[in-house]
Amino acid sequence: MILNESMLHGIPEPFQTMDEIRAYVSGNRIQCLVCGKYFRRLQFKHLTVHDMTADDYREAFGIPWNTSLTSAPSRDATGNKMTPERIELFKQCRKVRGTSRRPGVPAVRNQWQRNAQMGRYIARELVTTGCVTCGAPVQTTALCAVQPIHCDNCASPGALKVRAYYRRKQRDKVAA
Repeated sequence: MILNESMLHGIPEPFQTMDEIRAYVSGNRIQCLVCGKYFRRLQFKHLTVHDMTADDYREAFGIPWNTSLTSAPSRDATGNKMTPERIELFKQCRKVRGTSRRPGVPAVRNQWQRNAQMGRYIARELVTTGCVTCGAPVQTTALCAVQPIHCDNCASPGALKVRAYYRRKQRDKVAA
């Protein structure tokens, strides 16, 4: 896709968050970000006016490849028409299409980064939970707290060895 000077004037930057993308496709109509016109769905016919394909449009504006370029009512109407037979036909068509790798978009990349940062934070956060056997308080990470936890008195000898190993490993990491 080649954008000329007249197309570059007034074209918004690619979406940066998934919330922006959801807001863009959740209205009664969807706006073409190149010319500003509103449609129920951005179809191939309209995008050819701008010398673009749907993939070019998605790449230019940071819209994920699995996000439909249709308005919410149009998606609902199409969804109501989908029968198990039609779904099977679409699955067969998917096998025929190419599976070339497409570049990621900023909104998806940003969402993954936020999830990864939040996951690392929660995984390391220390919490106190009760021993499953005797109810004694046991300090552990939030990630481990979702599993049954035993105190040192109730834990098996194998579990105590593993704990000692990780405590030594943690002390060595702090000392270094």
